[in-house]
Amino acid sequence: MSNSDNYLAGNLTSTSDVIMELYVTLVDVWEIAEDQACALLRLKPGDLSLISNKSMQFDSDQLERAGYLLSIDAILSDIFTGDQKRVWLRSRDTTTNFGGNTILEKLLSGRVRDLYDVEAWLKGRIDLL
Repeated sequence: MSNSDNYLAGNLTSTSDVIMELYVTLVDVWEIAEDQACALLRLKPGDLSLISNKSMQFDSDQLERAGYLLSIDAILSDIFTGDQKRVWLRSRDTTTNFGGNTILEKLLSGRVRDLYDVEAWLKGRIDLL
């Protein structure tokens, strides 16, 4: 079972488990740098050991970010293979209103609203299928 399958199947027992599996998915499947994965989740590199030890207290912003990223990854997993997902995240799709940025650049802007915008855009496309 892959990392993304673990959280999608509900096989994780704590928020820390879900966040750590999501972090691993971002690094391994999305193939983004560790500092980028931390930025997406608004984590400091030192937070990873706290998450591993299940002693991390997540604030509402971090939980909201994780929720959007989990949703985005789940939608992308339904549409694309891992390789296709990586390509799409790095594409400059002119059918989106992401200001000429790649999807990944939009996600990495640091704003929760941008995570929401990408998730909403994807959900809108799913509804059209």
